[in-house]
Amino acid sequence: MTTSFDQIPVIDLAPLHDGTTGGLDQVASAIEQAYSQVGFGYLINHGVPQPLIDGLFEASRQFHALPRDEKMKIEVNQFHRGFIPINTSTVRTSSIAKVNKPNQSESYMMMHELAADDPDVLAGAPLAGPNPWPESLPAFRRAVTAYNDALAGLARKIVQAISVAVGG
Repeated sequence: MTTSFDQIPVIDLAPLHDGTTGGLDQVASAIEQAYSQVGFGYLINHGVPQPLIDGLFEASRQFHALPRDEKMKIEVNQFHRGFIPINTSTVRTSSIAKVNKPNQSESYMMMHELAADDPDVLAGAPLAGPNPWPESLPAFRRAVTAYNDALAGLARKIVQAISVAVGG
């Protein structure tokens, strides 16, 4: 790996979704070069449609504008999904730092939804439960799910390119 560099490598993801012939190999080559020579890179042209991004931000604004009592109806559940109010979480994400103060933000946690008959759901496995959604904002679920689906598709494309980059 290079120990110094003049600029951050830019990896253009457009060939993964714009129909470019050899696009996967092109992106894989850029990934291999950036990560083997510098160790990181800046991804551009992700392909997530701007209306999905805008819709997610608007849905988030609407959700967080709800009265606290309304949001508390979907407080984070045993599957770690739902609303996390301000000053209620002291999740530790560092092995060297202690959490001295609770979170200073509100959050809504969601994950990929599994079918009700999925074996993990039936077994009550950790993190394998339903996402609670605010009844008063049906558009929130649609916006969050659409954005999540778009990011999952993007992640699959990036993982495929990484696999090619490492010879997989």
